[in-house]
Amino acid sequence: MSSSPLLDFSFLGLALQLGAAIVITGFVALALVSVTLGRGVLRARLLVAEGVIGGLGVMTAATL
Repeated sequence: MSSSPLLDFSFLGLALQLGAAIVITGFVALALVSVTLGRGVLRARLLVAEGVIGGLGVMTAATL
């Protein structure tokens, strides 16, 4: 544990990881809605892939 709370970035990293998980979950939910509305499995797969790429971008920011 660091001596100064200003130097403790673990909470910020955790918040960014949570943000990435929320991004991925949101896109998966959007893909499920897309399939339910009959827009096709291909569109749903592309939405999930876009969400994973976006979530990985947020996770990359968390490591910096």
